[in-house]
Amino acid sequence: ELDGVQPVETYKTDKKSKKAEYSIPGLSNGCFMLVEKDGEQFIGHQYIQITNENKNVTVDMRSNTPSIKQFVLEDEKKELYQSISDQQIGNTVTFRAVGDIVDMSDYSTYKYTIHDSMDTSLTFQQINSVKLRFVDKDGKIKEETLDSDEYEVITEELPNGETFQIRISDLKSIYTSHYGEVQEGQKVVYDGSVIVTYTTELNESALFKTGQEGINNTAQLEYSNAPSTLNDSETGYSAEGKATVLTYALKVENKDADKKKLKNTKFR
Repeated sequence: ELDGVQPVETYKTDKKSKKAEYSIPGLSNGCFMLVEKDGEQFIGHQYIQITNENKNVTVDMRSNTPSIKQFVLEDEKKELYQSISDQQIGNTVTFRAVGDIVDMSDYSTYKYTIHDSMDTSLTFQQINSVKLRFVDKDGKIKEETLDSDEYEVITEELPNGETFQIRISDLKSIYTSHYGEVQEGQKVVYDGSVIVTYTTELNESALFKTGQEGINNTAQLEYSNAPSTLNDSETGYSAEGKATVLTYALKVENKDADKKKLKNTKFR
């Protein structure tokens, strides 16, 4: 919000795009921060720089605001992942976080961190894989597993409530190395996602969390949010993705052939 400056909302004629354009006239030379919100939810922000040589700046906020989705494995045979799954206490529960990759062409380096926060009824076990899914220079969809030296798994000295982090110090260099060498005059097209698959155990504390509320596991992206002309260390945060595990209490009674309750019986 700037004193004396009112955004003017107009819409593109392409009805399929459903995108809105905002014109902010009257800006003096300097650096400004554009903040994007969905209601009260902070989505992201970007910096723009106005100079005598660069008076008109076009910013596509959504294209540079990655999102993340969280899934839980429901059917192992079909490899079916959903946002909700029924599980028994003691089960190994597999989760998958899928983060967007957006245009990184204006950055010299691009930080990319997945923050995971799981309910205490889930015990973190291990990271199974970190994969890069992308469209290569020939237009083919590829999915490649990142080497262990291309990311870090952090489980200690984390902010309160976080379980682990997957830190990629420079996603841009990793992406371009997997993308393949481009010919003169061609550009790298950034289109893909980072996929993290990991396992947990549904522990006995879930006994006290049966019912519809569920046991949640959330993921959030932290990503570079200022181009190299300003400050590569600046980061923003995405909205959270969430997957839910449900478990239910089962009442068991021991009865005889006449369906009468048996006293002092035990189950093994």
